[in-house]
Amino acid sequence: MAVKGIKLNTLPTIYDGFNIIDRLWKHQEEMLVERDTKKEKKKNRWIIIPEAWENQYWFAANLLAKCLRWVAYEASGVKGLPLTVGQLQRMQAGRYGHYRVEKEFAPLALGKEILIFDPEYHIRGYTDLIARNYITGELFIVDFKFRTDWRFAQIKRKGIPEHLKDTPFYPPDSDDEIQIMLYIRMAKQCGLDIKYGVVIYEKMGDPCERKVSLIECNQKLIEKYLEKIKEMEKLLYQGKLIEPYIPVEASVHHICPFRQMCPTGRLALARTEPRKDIPLWILLKIRKEKKSREQVRLKKQKDQGDLFNL
Repeated sequence: MAVKGIKLNTLPTIYDGFNIIDRLWKHQEEMLVERDTKKEKKKNRWIIIPEAWENQYWFAANLLAKCLRWVAYEASGVKGLPLTVGQLQRMQAGRYGHYRVEKEFAPLALGKEILIFDPEYHIRGYTDLIARNYITGELFIVDFKFRTDWRFAQIKRKGIPEHLKDTPFYPPDSDDEIQIMLYIRMAKQCGLDIKYGVVIYEKMGDPCERKVSLIECNQKLIEKYLEKIKEMEKLLYQGKLIEPYIPVEASVHHICPFRQMCPTGRLALARTEPRKDIPLWILLKIRKEKKSREQVRLKKQKDQGDLFNL
């Protein structure tokens, strides 16, 4: 995809400021590019990336945080399983949820869907929002996650750090924690002085149910993970894959498109029966029965009300 962006030799004049966000919209003709995807135009998606770097292979930060072996399969050109109907429906619900929540938080946002990158490790990713804490003046990243009922219930306060015990925050999922730490590191390399990140978990179908996690950058943890990324990339050049390291119990195995090729993925599938999408005729039958039960309940309620009014 052709992208007209800023030239490589203009980087020093753009990234020498202490706060790039304050100048994003003032210099958008020079610094920012509007990028259209093949399927739909995203008018609010701006990227900060030199066109000279566009032809390099970039690893997606959100996938790196989930599983490095997944990324290695993708980078090797291996064809994985197609998305199921259920996965597509959840992705669509999450996409619409993102648009809705972004509109809700728009007054607090200094920039949304900004592409940040790390040229050393060839990582890039989109931040949902970058906002400012108007009490302390600090910049922070906001990321939205949408969870099914069961996964939302698994987010508990057990394991919260000592200094956050008196706050309403919840501990984040391990892959979300790594993702936000990668974002913070990349944002700093792009000239953004990001202090921390916030993950907002929302229950699918119920916007009132939310849990919030505060993520501070753990330098030792992120450096250890970056070493793993370097190892994965080195093995790719040798035509090898990184050894599986994700526990069998992790839920990521059930959404990974390479689950039938990965030994740990096959073990995870063997432990639980594969989830099957419910056929449409069964869904219609369930809906019809639910509607008839509701009609019976309303009729019964009305009859009881008529008796009291005699």
